[in-house]
Amino acid sequence: MPPTVITVTTPKPPTPSAVEEGLLPASEARGKWFYTHMPRDYEFVDEKWGFLPNLCEQYAIAGVNGVREVMGPNGKVIGVDDAGLRAGLLRKGATILDPMDPSLGPWHKYVRAYNCVGGGKAYVFSVDKGGVTYSLFPGGMAVAHEASDLLREFRAWLVENGKIPPMPKPVYDFLMEMENVALQRQIKAASTNPHLGKRVEERQARIATMRAAWDWMHTTPAAPAPERTAAPVRLSAPVAA
Repeated sequence: MPPTVITVTTPKPPTPSAVEEGLLPASEARGKWFYTHMPRDYEFVDEKWGFLPNLCEQYAIAGVNGVREVMGPNGKVIGVDDAGLRAGLLRKGATILDPMDPSLGPWHKYVRAYNCVGGGKAYVFSVDKGGVTYSLFPGGMAVAHEASDLLREFRAWLVENGKIPPMPKPVYDFLMEMENVALQRQIKAASTNPHLGKRVEERQARIATMRAAWDWMHTTPAAPAPERTAAPVRLSAPVAA
């Protein structure tokens, strides 16, 4: 018989059998983080989503990138000060997307935590409408389920609502140059290996779709984000943080 998969329910105190009771294993613990976007970091996703800004997770780790420990009155570490990290990112031109920024609207507090065995927490991308979920298996193994479409929706919302600027023309030109270089390489390979012709056709179709997406961006008034075709499967519910 296949192993029984259980769902994460309400948090419970850590115990030796906590995995079976709905806590993630200690190995899944990961600290708080926030997203940033660099000015030239965009990608073409597909016909539905077009060009979207890439986001990077930033972790505040004491002793790295200007992050320092914050000590309590008793001399114990009670947190970290990430002001140095943020200042360095801003100097590089990054857009910092603070999870606690109320202007993010439906994406406010987009980083939330699952409780782990031993008292740790696993901070993941999650909002009320969905997010990263986990399946727990006997023996303490946890499998994460990403929320790819939800994250793409977030990325599109950031542009549509002015949190991140639309992709600039030089970046579009750079991406198109990369695609055309790849196309020429594939055409050359297909000239001696006809079975590779399908890849040439796929690359040509991709380039045509990218051009159409760019033209749409500059000829169509702002439109709402694409509708998701299905709600994510909620296998678990993180604790709002």
